Amino acid sequence: MNDIKYLIENRPLREARSAFYYLGRYLKQAVHDDYQKDIFDDDSVAVVDEEVKKLTNSLIFFIEEKQGKPAKEFTDEEYMQWMDVIDSIETSLDPTPSTELIEQAEKVIKELVIPTLGKH
Repeated sequence: MNDIKYLIENRPLREARSAFYYLGRYLKQAVHDDYQKDIFDDDSVAVVDEEVKKLTNSLIFFIEEKQGKPAKEFTDEEYMQWMDVIDSIETSLDPTPSTELIEQAEKVIKELVIPTLGKH
């Protein structure tokens, strides 16, 4: 199932995260036969980027192709397996800070002057 990772390789982090967000919406609504809301209809975003839509649709196609059926026919177990895969991949998207970045942050923190309250 983790073969899905190749679809997001070399994609901007924001684009990959957004696509996984809309993929999650798609899978969650698939269990409701009568729910037909457009997964990209999002009040918090004026317009969903076309690249995000393409990536989301590629992810949907991959999952349904791999499973051999549309998401609306997934069992609870299949649904949960895919949600676990998505969660695992999303978690791995967080970049690990380099040693240099950590050292720079520590230096800045050490140089901070913390004012003493109540004393003149």
